[in-house]
Amino acid sequence: MDKYRNPMAASGDLQNADTPLIAESLQGDFRGLLEIFDRHLESLSPDDNEARNRITQAKAAAERGLKLSRELLEVMKASS
Repeated sequence: MDKYRNPMAASGDLQNADTPLIAESLQGDFRGLLEIFDRHLESLSPDDNEARNRITQAKAAAERGLKLSRELLEVMKASS
C-alpha cells in the first residue's frame, strides 16, 4: 500500500495538494487492502466462520472505498 506518497496531504495542507494524486493514492491503497483481504480469505480454514465474516465485512468496506475514490477522481477530472 501507498504510505504518505503526498506529504502535503499528510500534513493537512489540502488546499495546495494535488487532489487527483490523492484520489489515485487512495485507489491504490484500497486495491492493496482488497488483495490482502483476498489472501487472508484464501488462507482461512472452512471452519473459521467468525474471521471469514469479519474479513468479508472489511473487504466490502474497502470495495466501497475503491468505488468512491474512482468516482471522486472522475468528478475531479470532469471539472478540470
